[in-house]
Amino acid sequence: MNAPSSRLFLRMATYIGAAILGFVLLGIGSLALVVSGELDSYLSARKSDLGRDAARVLDSEDLPGLRAWLQTPNNIPAGVSLFVLDEYGKDV
Repeated sequence: MNAPSSRLFLRMATYIGAAILGFVLLGIGSLALVVSGELDSYLSARKSDLGRDAARVLDSEDLPGLRAWLQTPNNIPAGVSLFVLDEYGKDV
């Protein structure tokens, strides 16, 4: 079987291939952008003393104090999600 070799077929194959390649590159770029932002947030949370501060507040002020501390915007860096769980694994 002979492959079609018309100019129209070749142009269509080239354009469709370029579009698919563009979508793949756009997807990879978007994924890299999201991952880099999440990695920055993770690293800033790892390097900070958020866990120790939360434990200190919980020891001194109990659960309502910890909830108030979590609501204060200056305590947690921007873009960082902090999850506090009790001893049974439930979200505080």
